[in-house]
Amino acid sequence: MDIAPQAKEVQRLVAARDAQGAVLAYKELLTQLTSAEQAPEASVDTAPKPLAIWNNAKEQADKGITALQSALRAEGHPAMDRIAEFGLAGLSDGKLQTKMITALMEQSRAPNDPKVTQVVSDVVKDYRNFLASDIVKHCDANPFGLKLDLAPILGQALDQIEKHLKT
Repeated sequence: MDIAPQAKEVQRLVAARDAQGAVLAYKELLTQLTSAEQAPEASVDTAPKPLAIWNNAKEQADKGITALQSALRAEGHPAMDRIAEFGLAGLSDGKLQTKMITALMEQSRAPNDPKVTQVVSDVVKDYRNFLASDIVKHCDANPFGLKLDLAPILGQALDQIEKHLKT
């Protein structure tokens, strides 16, 4: 399955700040990737692959972000428009999430390539730094009483990805 054109389209839409188009294209890409990873394989390895681990955690985190977006829009607080409009990708300027998906897609194609493993490790480190940022802390401790748990949910996925890379 050649997903490079779709991944590039997602990147193009993010760069063009077309949030709705990027989200739709991203969800379509995730659906294809998830179904491809769930297809029966000749291998007996049943451990979740890093891309599936990340997609599952990202979906869970997106539910909290969506609830926060609704609460922010209801308040009409202009300083929070960036979160309400662009979600998790907007918090990291869209680049970090794109780097993560790109690295994990490469890793799924070349799981034993040391260069690819290093790229994934570097992006995991960058994502950990993002999860430690004030903006993520503010989202997790939002004044609306919404339980997001972005740092724990995504951090656990990063732990699992790192563990998988070491095997």
